[in-house]
Amino acid sequence: MTTVLAMLKTYSSAVLSAALFLLAVRPPDAWADSVPETHSLLLQPVSASASADSTVYANVSNVLWRTAATERNWAATAPIPLKAENEEIRSLRAVQNKPLSLYLLTSTHLYASRDAGASWTDRRLVYETRRYNDLWTYPETDGRLLVATSDGAWISSDGGSSFTRFFTRVNEDENYINAVCVDRRGERVYIATRDGLFITSDNGKTFRKMFGLPPDITRLASSPVQDGAIAFVSGGRMFYTDTAFESFRLLSSIYDFSQCQEIAVTSNGRDIVWSYAGGVLWGKDWLPTPASRDLTLPVATAGALMQPPPGQAVPAQPSAPVVITQVVAAAPAPETQAAMSAEMRARYAQVMEQLNGEPSARDVVDAAILYADLHPSKVRAWLKDMYRSAWLPQLRVLGGTDFSGGYQYGRDGEALFIGDRPLGIYQQTQRSDEQAFRAEAEVTWDLSRLIFNPNEIGLSEQQNRQTELRTDVANTVTIYYFQRRSLVFRKLFNPPEDFIELSRLEFQIEELTTKIDTLSGNYFTQHVKEPALVKPMPN
Repeated sequence: MTTVLAMLKTYSSAVLSAALFLLAVRPPDAWADSVPETHSLLLQPVSASASADSTVYANVSNVLWRTAATERNWAATAPIPLKAENEEIRSLRAVQNKPLSLYLLTSTHLYASRDAGASWTDRRLVYETRRYNDLWTYPETDGRLLVATSDGAWISSDGGSSFTRFFTRVNEDENYINAVCVDRRGERVYIATRDGLFITSDNGKTFRKMFGLPPDITRLASSPVQDGAIAFVSGGRMFYTDTAFESFRLLSSIYDFSQCQEIAVTSNGRDIVWSYAGGVLWGKDWLPTPASRDLTLPVATAGALMQPPPGQAVPAQPSAPVVITQVVAAAPAPETQAAMSAEMRARYAQVMEQLNGEPSARDVVDAAILYADLHPSKVRAWLKDMYRSAWLPQLRVLGGTDFSGGYQYGRDGEALFIGDRPLGIYQQTQRSDEQAFRAEAEVTWDLSRLIFNPNEIGLSEQQNRQTELRTDVANTVTIYYFQRRSLVFRKLFNPPEDFIELSRLEFQIEELTTKIDTLSGNYFTQHVKEPALVKPMPN
């Protein structure tokens, strides 16, 4: 008891000091529009956390703690019986709609619990050379789960007793999986690799790579109430998409998410819970309110609201009950509806006429390819020059200078005799030098290059590389182009009434415009016909 009181006292002092410091640096009014509302659920050394429905779990010193979402009354459940020494905890997940079912992934084992951590079963992971990075459970059952590793993604249909390969690539970076995620219906799977994000909608038969996203996504979390809504972490910042990555926006760059362990979207679809080494944080109303048609009552909560059988006590209600509001709008009269439809069509035609002032996507892509010097004509010119060079001879020229000459000697004076032999006396009488230039030329033809040129191998490799780079540029520019076009259409057709949302929309349009101009050498802005293109239309 004394220890708990001391911890609470220390925690209260730390929170009070931090609050006073923040108030001293910036007044409360200055934070209203720039800092999302964030609360600390736990300030303890945390190694993993999980959130499902209205329950949040945290692993503190290998002891599992549990609390209701948006509250701080944590209760310890039981220690986690780790089987091996120096096990590194990689991920903790609670099954959506079944928050009592938990999975814990470590560097060597996979642990499962069906009673909120009171007891655990374990299975040793057999491939010790493989690094295990992330874990995600399917929402409809606690039997199917995905594991992200350094050797692709693996799926289990029996709670982790056996695994089969779900995703693999030859490229090393694409085969290294940072995070996995499954949408709320279990129909769409997201695979975040070191080299990009892949999406499958047919249970892994085919995958589609997304371009134009922030690099090296490390964390993923799907919304339990809205299709295509994903929160993700990249480069120490948190982003959000509600269009299955067709468009996205920056949620927060204030907090450092580079050491983020787990992220989860809560059951109301608006809050985010994430953990790091120092605790668990709760971001309140970080996400836009989901559409009413997307709100569904989780199965576990719906079961808790049903009447119990006779003789049994009424189960305790969650501290943050799910509130579903159904809005029924009265149908307009046929004449009014026809007039509204005609007005909407006219407004749509006006917006599309303004959008036609932009250069086409194909023109922007061609400009980007030319700006990057990746046009196919360049490779064709290389091939043409190589074929021409095969007919040319090899010319070799040699040249140099030759020197010749010497001393000329002649007899001078009378002859002397030694005995009977005359001895001639000679002296130098003349010197002559001669210089000559010599040159040789050699011309040869290598007729074998007419049949096969060894340079064709290197040129073929360069051509394949050029094709890959050209495809990447085309895909990136196309995604940026239509993301921007969609945002501009929204601003022109139905601009947000809230100034914060309107400014965020303008910043996103400006960001995408800058990216397109950077890739195309300012081609986009130079060819916009109407300068007032992005001004909102009057209501």
